[in-house]
Amino acid sequence: RCKEIFGRTADAPFSREELLDIVDPEDRAQAARLFEAGLQPGERDEYRIRTNAGERRIEMRGRVMRDANGEPARVSGVVSDVTERYQVKERLDTLRAELMRVARLNDLGAMASALAHELNQPLAAASNYMHAAERLMSADMEKAKSAIGKAEQQFIRTKEIIQRIRSFVGKGESVRTQEDMGPVCREVIELATSSALYQNIKVKTDFPRDLPNVEIDKVQIQQVLLNLVRNAFEAMSKSEMRRLTVSARRADGLVEVRVADTGPGLAPEIAEHLF
Repeated sequence: RCKEIFGRTADAPFSREELLDIVDPEDRAQAARLFEAGLQPGERDEYRIRTNAGERRIEMRGRVMRDANGEPARVSGVVSDVTERYQVKERLDTLRAELMRVARLNDLGAMASALAHELNQPLAAASNYMHAAERLMSADMEKAKSAIGKAEQQFIRTKEIIQRIRSFVGKGESVRTQEDMGPVCREVIELATSSALYQNIKVKTDFPRDLPNVEIDKVQIQQVLLNLVRNAFEAMSKSEMRRLTVSARRADGLVEVRVADTGPGLAPEIAEHLF
């Protein structure tokens, strides 16, 4: 069965070197470790192999058997074909990513009119500056140039808003990058305050300058934060005091982000069933 998995016939010779030669070059060094030191009890490794039938995924578990002198004599282990399991996981990951994208689209759908208003403001301002520059062109060239410069700033602002929206709803694969949580949170707050839910709410932020960068999938983290902020807005809809606080701090080698509001909180009977 092991030879069959590797694309060999039952009566064909199959050495350690031939086995490793079929393993994907990127996984080969790790697979070779199994034959040198074995694995700890319960430990298992997955590798990609290339056969005539195409790429497969295998799982190997094994331990080194030693002779009377304590020297490695052979490896005893099990090889399993886990290609189907891996493909199912890949499909689930794809579906999960698509569901998250749909959720982000739904969020933006709810904020569409407010976002249109947010885009309209810099565009209207740019248009006014351009009209002013046109009028001033023959009378005062310096003021005309200043008006054109201000119009350009408004166009840059519009571009930033569009890029922020595009990155938020983009379909790409999960990508982890080094990020400063301060700007990441501020972008979320900008998006959230475009919502109709944002009414007479004071937003306070606290992001120390010495926070270390963190390796995250920025879009997924922003999705979570946006949901928390929007939930906070909803929770404060009937509160006399409406204050949202978004903060970040160091916490045991991590960065902890907190979203706090002055809403009524959770009823004890609900709180005890959460988390």
